[in-house]
Amino acid sequence: MNMTAPVITQTTPGKSVYTVSFYLPKKNQQNPPLADDLHVQSWKPTYVAMRQFSGYVTDAIAKKEAAAVMDSLKNTKWKVHIEQSKGKSPEYLVAGYSPPFQTTDRVNEIMVPFTM
Repeated sequence: MNMTAPVITQTTPGKSVYTVSFYLPKKNQQNPPLADDLHVQSWKPTYVAMRQFSGYVTDAIAKKEAAAVMDSLKNTKWKVHIEQSKGKSPEYLVAGYSPPFQTTDRVNEIMVPFTM
């Protein structure tokens, strides 16, 4: 199977545990490839506060971008919804759209999910 995008990495503040998710194309959804420690997960529609950025992603950059998302939402109803549903230090997702060998013009997003 070819690379799919985005590749999503889920982090939880204060923990060193990461979940990496790959989009499974429709043609593979009925019979997904299996491997040890791999499971198929379906996502329900959700809300996210999102910010696009470029470059390679490190833990420090992801934390900085997540903080920038939260800072941009100051004094908005969206920050209230995030804090009500996820707390003051919500989890965030990093979506990468560029192949690993691409060294310039990389496209990433930081997403903070929340419920309404």
